[in-house]
Amino acid sequence: MSLSPSMFAGGFDESAIKIQFSLKVNENVETGNILAVFDGGNQGQLRKARSATNQVIGICQSNATIGRTVNIVQHGLTRVRMDSAPSVSDIGKPIYLSQSTNGVASLTAPSASGNNVIKIGYIYRANGSAITIDVILSINFIVHIG
Repeated sequence: MSLSPSMFAGGFDESAIKIQFSLKVNENVETGNILAVFDGGNQGQLRKARSATNQVIGICQSNATIGRTVNIVQHGLTRVRMDSAPSVSDIGKPIYLSQSTNGVASLTAPSASGNNVIKIGYIYRANGSAITIDVILSINFIVHIG
């Protein structure tokens, strides 16, 4: 069996395969927000991820208000909301769940006690002015800061 590029849906570009699913949100969210599953929501099962908890389920694909259903991407190339606009020189760098702002990524990994370092992926495209950028997802728990 040959592993020719034709076996892979689109190869590695914007048309490559994404792993995604849909769930309801329990708070207002925006395209590119990093989301987590939680128990106790009256309107939905998802909320913006927090670095004080060890949960990231995926990236929100659209704006939505509380109680609405959103598509979530877990793998592939997608748009992620950042705490500040990365520059062209940041392309290829890892990004992490922000320590200070729920549901967004940062170039700086959390460092305060009680937080979790969760890598979201790698910057694929940035221009220095957009805060929602293209990222190759690679969601991984790294360490809990004790």
